[in-house]
Amino acid sequence: MQKFLTASLVVAGLTFSMSFNTAHANDTDAQLATSGHVSSLYQCDLGDKLTVYKNAADNSYVNLRWRNKMYRLNRQQTTTGADRFENKSDGLVLISIPTKSMLFDSKKGRQLANECRNPEQSRRHFASRK
Repeated sequence: MQKFLTASLVVAGLTFSMSFNTAHANDTDAQLATSGHVSSLYQCDLGDKLTVYKNAADNSYVNLRWRNKMYRLNRQQTTTGADRFENKSDGLVLISIPTKSMLFDSKKGRQLANECRNPEQSRRHFASRK
C-alpha cells in the first residue's frame, strides 16, 4: 500500500499542490509483501543481519531493513556489473556481487556490514570454494 504526502508551495502568491510518493520507505514487512515485494534475509559477519525487499516490476530501487529501520536505496550505474544501491540522504550504500553483499556508510566512510549473503549467494560462495 503506497502512502502519499501532499505539500503546498507558495510562490509569488500562487499555491501549487503536489503529491510525493514515500515509495515504501515507511512500510512494514507485511505491507511490502502484499505490494509485490519479495524479501531476502542476508546473514553477515559478526552476526549482523539485513533484509532486502525487491519489487520484480521495478528494479530501480530496493528497500533495506537494517537495525530495525527501513531505508529506500536507489540503483546506481556501475561499470563492473555489481548491483549498487544508495540512499544519499542517509549515506547507505549496498553493493552486491554474485558471492556476497556489503553495506557501507558513505557519510562516515566506513563499512557497516561485510560478507552478507542471502541463500543464493551462500550457494554460489560455497560452490566457488570447491
